[in-house]
Amino acid sequence: MKNILLILLFTLSIILTGCHPGLHLNVSATDHLNPDINHHPSPVVMYLYTMKQRELFDLANFKSLTSPSKTLDDSLVKSYIFEIYPGQAKALSLPLTKTENYIGIFTAYRKLPSDNWKKVIDISTHPSSVTLTIKLDSNTMHINR
Repeated sequence: MKNILLILLFTLSIILTGCHPGLHLNVSATDHLNPDINHHPSPVVMYLYTMKQRELFDLANFKSLTSPSKTLDDSLVKSYIFEIYPGQAKALSLPLTKTENYIGIFTAYRKLPSDNWKKVIDISTHPSSVTLTIKLDSNTMHINR
C-alpha cells in the first residue's frame, strides 16, 4: 500500500510541474534564418516585453522599441532579450503577474519586413498559464497561441 501511495504522489508531482503558471515559449528557427547578402544564415535577437497597456508599443518604431524603458514608460512590466541561432529550438518559461495584460514581441532581422514586424498578444483574460509557439523563418516571425 505504501508503494502505491508513493507512485501516486510521484506521478502527481510530475503532472503538476508540467502545469505551473507563467508564460511558456516554444521558439524554433529555420536553418535559413536571417540570411546575409551571400545567403548565409545568421542569428537574430528577439525582444519580448510584458506590458500593462499596448498603445505605446503599437505606435513605436523599431529603433525606439530597443530602448523599452524609455519608449514604453510605465506600461512596461518586464523585458527579455533572446539570441536565437539558425536551426535552434528553445523552450522558455517566464513568470507572469496579474498586471501583465499584453505581450509585445519583435525580432531584429537583418532585413526588417515592411509590415507585420511586431506582434502583440492580449493576455488580459489569460489563465495563469499562457503558451506561445514562435517560429522564425528567414525573415518572418509566426506566433501561435
